[in-house]
Amino acid sequence: EDKEYVTGFALPMNTKGLIFICREPYATPNTLEDHPLSTLYDEMDCQVIFDRVLVPWDRVFLYGSQGPKINFEVFDEVLGAACWQATIKNIAKLRFIIGLVTELTAAFGTDAYPNVQERAGWLIEWHNILNAAVEGAELLALNHNGYLIPNLWYTWPLVMVFGSHIYPYAVETLRILSGSGVIMHPSVKTFDNDKLRKILEQHFRARTKNAEERIQLFKLIADMTINQLGGRMLQYERYFAADPFRVAVVHFRFTDKTRFRELVKHQLDLIKEMKGEK
Repeated sequence: EDKEYVTGFALPMNTKGLIFICREPYATPNTLEDHPLSTLYDEMDCQVIFDRVLVPWDRVFLYGSQGPKINFEVFDEVLGAACWQATIKNIAKLRFIIGLVTELTAAFGTDAYPNVQERAGWLIEWHNILNAAVEGAELLALNHNGYLIPNLWYTWPLVMVFGSHIYPYAVETLRILSGSGVIMHPSVKTFDNDKLRKILEQHFRARTKNAEERIQLFKLIADMTINQLGGRMLQYERYFAADPFRVAVVHFRFTDKTRFRELVKHQLDLIKEMKGEK
């Protein structure tokens, strides 16, 4: 009922009148050692303002009920490629977090605790499921005009679930297992002071890591969890595939639930039939 608001077009970044309002960057000069991930991987977020921007009609894909119709077959194939790429991105993030979890717990010997193994085990299970989805999407890829497009229905459901369930659980696992250590770690530059270096080497070492290695590990964990970059990534992933609440509601409303209820009906009919035989 809101067709008049449907708009789709593409413009060059340097189009006259386009204004990009950027947030404050998380990376600052000379912070590589203390904020390694923020320095290397902070990607800017911008609010785009259209100040009297002229959009030529040949750049318009959709405009209300006018313009070309959406080819939903092609749309599904484009979405299939996008979800495939997003799932690979999710695998990379999850793999890195599993690396941090196992490195952390091995350094302190907590990897022998069943509760630690259980949380890490769930991350490994999710990692394997995501891998299986990518392989399934590739093995059952769709042929579109000679191009193989990853099968949408193997990766799309996991893209929906990753931001709302899997990634928050992974970050929470890191926060729980790192304890207060993720907060209390001095600047790496503290090691430049010979007197303080000796104190750090005595009080900040771990079972299998010296003080400098331990602090460097916690710098990575802090950037993934409690620092600005980690908070931004958590929020980004939560809404990457739209509002998870609305997505779940849409799935419930538009999924044909007959096949599920037929299983229940079949079982009830079977019970009635068996009772009749008695």
